[in-house]
Amino acid sequence: MMHSRYFRSFYSFLVATLIAAILSTGAAYAQNTSSSIRVVVTDEGGAAINGVPVRVTHVPTGRTRTANTNSSGVATTRGLAIGGPYEVSIVGGGDYAADVKQDIFVKLDQTEVVKIVARSVIEEIIVTAKAPTAQVALGIGRSFDRAKIDSTPSIGRDFVSVLATDPKILVDNSVARGPAVSIAGA
Repeated sequence: MMHSRYFRSFYSFLVATLIAAILSTGAAYAQNTSSSIRVVVTDEGGAAINGVPVRVTHVPTGRTRTANTNSSGVATTRGLAIGGPYEVSIVGGGDYAADVKQDIFVKLDQTEVVKIVARSVIEEIIVTAKAPTAQVALGIGRSFDRAKIDSTPSIGRDFVSVLATDPKILVDNSVARGPAVSIAGA
């Protein structure tokens, strides 16, 4: 009889503990205040793409989360604020480009699924050139034509004034017997 009373009180304690555990689990579940976005990235043929960085941006706050897609082409961001709008995009600079998905709203404790089709980035560079029509001078030389000589102001029509317009020619007026001219260091 002693044992049966002991087992009854142990049984009552066990039932009370079990009920408390079940109720506390429900309360913890009810306190979830966030949501998540699952991004599915495929190529133009519908095949999943692995390792693509995906950015989820909460537009009002500017907070971003980045996740890479797994082997199934899925990237999941959890713990997101309820509401939105959110913006989902593939992070640039990689091998893929996609349109930005905007105006995504999330509900309490639900996962919003966003599908993005990634396109391969093909960069085209067009180079155009025009052949020179005038004769190209090679080296450090320079020519002074009649128009250049006539248009350069000088006192006494001195040719040294014309030479001084070239940055490779040094005219030194401090020399006693007239200006010294140095062309390309000589």
